[in-house]
Amino acid sequence: MLLELKSLRDALEREKLVSMKAKADIEALQKLSVGSEADSDKEGDEDVHSTSEEGDKQPSVVYLSQGQRIDPFCDRPTKPGDPSVQEWIRDVRSQLEVRRLGPKDQASLILNHLGGKARKEIAGRGEEVQRDPCKIFAILSKVFGDGDTLSQLQQRFFLIDRGMVKIL
Repeated sequence: MLLELKSLRDALEREKLVSMKAKADIEALQKLSVGSEADSDKEGDEDVHSTSEEGDKQPSVVYLSQGQRIDPFCDRPTKPGDPSVQEWIRDVRSQLEVRRLGPKDQASLILNHLGGKARKEIAGRGEEVQRDPCKIFAILSKVFGDGDTLSQLQQRFFLIDRGMVKIL
């Protein structure tokens, strides 16, 4: 019984520490938003405040979402739920617009959401391609789109080449 009380007391202390940390984080966010509101007031933007019952102006906290989750792209669809490369590119482009990232950050985000054959394909193209989101999308569309992959084209070429040799 004494052990249970001690563990409950310890849990309560941990919860108090967590709530104190959360309050400190909220206060820090409010201070940041007050500073950013002061900057926006200088620019002539509207002053957005919520008033409490006492009539004091308090800054309102706005949380912005970073966008939706992006599923990794590895290869052509193998099961019914897998997106095609065009669908995946469309989803990623919409997320890039929402997140408003620079070109290098866009390319990094795209590379972080590639896996398997798609990641190897882009990695084999060099750093110039890896830094440019447009080139990454173009290569993914070309390789994993409706056309054949490089290995399939090479295999077909060598089969035809061998057939030609037999005819001669």
